[in-house]
Amino acid sequence: MRKYIFLDNWVIGRLNDDKFQTSLIEYIQSNRYVVVLNSLSLTELYNPNWQQGDRTEVAAKFYASIPCVIVDPAKVKQAEVDNYLDRLDELPIEIDLTEIDPEERERLILGLLRCSPEFVLQGKDLEQWDLSYKNEKSGWLNNVDHIISHAINTGSLKKGKKHRRNNALAEKETFLLSLDMREVPSEKIDLLFQYRMSKLKRTSLCSSVRFLSLLFWYLYIDEDPSNKIKHQNSDIGDLHQMTLIPYCEVFTLDNSMFRLVNRVKNEGTVFRSTLLTKAMLEKKVFV
Repeated sequence: MRKYIFLDNWVIGRLNDDKFQTSLIEYIQSNRYVVVLNSLSLTELYNPNWQQGDRTEVAAKFYASIPCVIVDPAKVKQAEVDNYLDRLDELPIEIDLTEIDPEERERLILGLLRCSPEFVLQGKDLEQWDLSYKNEKSGWLNNVDHIISHAINTGSLKKGKKHRRNNALAEKETFLLSLDMREVPSEKIDLLFQYRMSKLKRTSLCSSVRFLSLLFWYLYIDEDPSNKIKHQNSDIGDLHQMTLIPYCEVFTLDNSMFRLVNRVKNEGTVFRSTLLTKAMLEKKVFV
């Protein structure tokens, strides 16, 4: 698998600093990283009024200078469902820009960011992606409450936050498995259980589906008192982004999410990604 690096939106916000951008490009190229973009990364850059001033041009020029690919986290999770919820050997790619001439790469990225008919006709319409994300985001915390209430009603969780940290390991695993199974069509559940029970050697590396379930657990159920993260509808965006961690060599994120993901890792979850906060990335880039 390629050595993927994910750049959070705050990294893109620093590209107007020429010294930082030049050093970041050198860091990516010298380590032979491939930048992984997804629909949310692009949506965060979307500007319907780009004619009146457009930061997307800066981002497009940056991405044109480095190898990059575009993936869809939803399709990654669907591929894992088809793979019996095991981690994939290769990351499914929507658009591979690694071998394209830099000028053509910049043209394609700008076309995607500006909703060119060339991409809209292919179903890659950033305006629709933006609307879809806003709709999902608007109801996310209500969805979280529904998931937790359902788990309490079915006995998977004890009622009341103060008791949740005392849930037995088996109860935690039952809840995590129920989250995993939300991605699985009902007609495939029995077959999936049979497969996983019969398979003696599953990969020890975490899948995106399970990683999302673990993030949900530690963000909303077994919360860390020393790292209280305010719950917001925009959490769904962070969660979507972080489901790519199992497939990335390097992943940049903010301080709160860094502590959250490290907690997941410290509980025994296996993934190879090096996590970098803003300060840590700067040390790497300006070494």
